Amino acid sequence: MKKKKMCLILLEVIIINLLAVSSHANYNYDIALEKGTEIFNVKKYNKDAWLTTVSNSTTPENWFEGDANNTGAKSKYVIKGWKGISWKTYDVFTSIFLPTFFNPEQLIPLLVIMNNSGYNESAINNNYTNNYKFWVGLRAKWNFTINDFEEKPIKSNDLFLIFKNPEDYIKALNDYNSIAEQLNKDISIKMLGYSFPYLSGDQFLWILIQSEFAIAKPFNKYLSILVNELECNNATVIENMLIIERIGETEYTIEVSYGSGGTMGSFVVKDINGVIIYQIIKINSEGIFYLIIIILSICLVALFAFLILRKRKIMRMRRK
Repeated sequence: MKKKKMCLILLEVIIINLLAVSSHANYNYDIALEKGTEIFNVKKYNKDAWLTTVSNSTTPENWFEGDANNTGAKSKYVIKGWKGISWKTYDVFTSIFLPTFFNPEQLIPLLVIMNNSGYNESAINNNYTNNYKFWVGLRAKWNFTINDFEEKPIKSNDLFLIFKNPEDYIKALNDYNSIAEQLNKDISIKMLGYSFPYLSGDQFLWILIQSEFAIAKPFNKYLSILVNELECNNATVIENMLIIERIGETEYTIEVSYGSGGTMGSFVVKDINGVIIYQIIKINSEGIFYLIIIILSICLVALFAFLILRKRKIMRMRRK
């Protein structure tokens, strides 16, 4: 009896572990990107409500480049392709986090100082041994504009990353915070005015949203694990939508939905009563293309039918 009980207990432990592993750590995610054009439109911007709810010193232009302050302004992306890559901690630290806080003119001398202070690529990767796998996407980018799009994009080769495993976000965040803590103690770095802020999970998620990050499918699973692993207090997930609670002049929410390709499909800002203050939507250019094809097809069928009926009418008249 004791042996049977021990076997049952052991079996239960194995099953529980297998379920935990299969539903969490080793869950498989797939790239959902699609080659083609994405056009975004500022559908609504209530300036007065923004100033009294979100901020009286920040406008949508601070979140989105170009003419994002104007209703009717449009932006465009052309997704060219993607490939899988692998990075170590130094690449993630210098390519994802540092550009968030420092402009290119500040980054070059900072990297030189880090190297001279013992925080070079080899040292960081030896102390922080996580490996990160991504899909890196390549796209052309046009900023929001109230005019027609220029022939050439503002960025011909705009790169964006999708973590293949959403659990890697928390690993990257923990690595960043640990390295930032060390750098903030370095005298030579402090003397030159560099400072590295500590980031919570909610703050990191907001940085990702502002960078218009993309996700892998299944979207709900990916977003749920991302929010849970980051231990976000102000974010929830409903299907393929992130809902962020924020406080500016007053409380407000941001809803970011993701389309079939895993890129942003809409961006909505609402006040505490659920009234829309600001809204960006994606215009499905492929949908418009297919609509034109359908209309043309209907016109051709109608013309063909007209010609047949006309021919029959002429034949009847000749018989008479």
